[in-house]
Amino acid sequence: MINVDADGKYTPTQHDVRFNKKGGTDDPNVYQNHLTKIFDEIKHMPPNPVTGKKKILVFIHGGLNLYQSSIERVEDHYEAMFDEGTYAIFIHWRSFFFSTYKGHLTRIREGKVSRLAAVTAPVYLITDIARAIVMTPRTWVAQGIHSLNKLRERGFSIAEAILGVERTTEDTNPQEPFINYVEHSKKQANLPLRTWSLIMTPLKWVQMPFISDIGRPAWDIMRRRTRTLFRKPKEFDTHECADIGSNDPVQQGCVAGTGALADFGQALQQFLVTEAGATPQQNGSYELIYVGHSMGTFVINELLTARPDTHVDHIVYMAAAATIRDVTHHVIPYLSHHSATHFYSLFLHPDNDNSESHFLGLTPSGSLLAWIDNYYTTPITHLDRTSGRWENMRSALHVFPPQMLNSQIHFKIFGFNSQNSPQRHGDFDNFPYWEPHFWWKGSWQWRDKGYQQP
Repeated sequence: MINVDADGKYTPTQHDVRFNKKGGTDDPNVYQNHLTKIFDEIKHMPPNPVTGKKKILVFIHGGLNLYQSSIERVEDHYEAMFDEGTYAIFIHWRSFFFSTYKGHLTRIREGKVSRLAAVTAPVYLITDIARAIVMTPRTWVAQGIHSLNKLRERGFSIAEAILGVERTTEDTNPQEPFINYVEHSKKQANLPLRTWSLIMTPLKWVQMPFISDIGRPAWDIMRRRTRTLFRKPKEFDTHECADIGSNDPVQQGCVAGTGALADFGQALQQFLVTEAGATPQQNGSYELIYVGHSMGTFVINELLTARPDTHVDHIVYMAAAATIRDVTHHVIPYLSHHSATHFYSLFLHPDNDNSESHFLGLTPSGSLLAWIDNYYTTPITHLDRTSGRWENMRSALHVFPPQMLNSQIHFKIFGFNSQNSPQRHGDFDNFPYWEPHFWWKGSWQWRDKGYQQP
């Protein structure tokens, strides 16, 4: 695992050298030794029994993840992946809500680390609360319009929405070879759950403005941290990178970025070229896979842009928080120069995206992506909405090059009310996301640290 702190520094953990809760290290030798160990293990691993190649999978988690969750993910999945000839490199970055909101209050001002931030924290906290109160009518109106639009889009009446009907959104789905719909159970009424949700409605509407205006700055810090993985703040706050035009190795490193993942991207590319004679179109005896969940897709976008000559065989986005515009600006240019690369975008069923509940139904319904679209951001156009919601993507299929849709781009929408499909935004990494069958045709079911084809 590669553990990175809020400033883009590598942080040794209990799984490699030592666990340092206070932050990362500036000693390049510690990180370099860890990367060397990773690539030595890859070099001596057995190949995948099916493909005959050694598979390298880079997994980046999404927002609201604790360090302990990342450790458990490694412990739960690593052996199963390794036994199949897949070496997983898990990237952990600081994305938990309290950490990011604390960063907003006490550390970051106008995009820079500020020593005065902690002093002004009370002012920012009071302002956030006041803004939430002042914006309450607007938040309520926006949410009400959103809810009514969703009912109308699916042909529901308000009474049907309350009581539950056997109706889903499939009638409006385009039928194309690059789209895979997983079979689902019929929608059944769940009167106790709907009754409880109805009872909780006043409390949800009270919380809504605070979720929006307290969550928004935390979201901004999360977005910041997906970028400091590649460029540390000190690049801009010190004179370390001030020798512009110099051939000094330090200055050359500044051009590519000094963050831990910038160094990782460079080391990975050098390993593939040296070990397998990799070119921008193939990796020889190796197969490289990038998998990102939710906000992890922002990190993959940065990796693709920072190292465009690294050949990635498969790019997998699971419930991507990256916008449709991000995909067109990062993924599509990459695919145009890597004709053998396949891109897979995986989606919850739209009804799951819109109806997911949290905290026993005490908060507004909807997956994290719905909250991003409705609360944490203000999309300027349709293309600025999250790409991991099928209701957003299916209206934007025309912006992708047709030749790529028929060859390199694949969309998979999981079933509703199906035990063989993710049902919640956080379910994706409970399934074998390293298996091609999960990305495309077929769905796999996770059972007792093993999996089977349904």
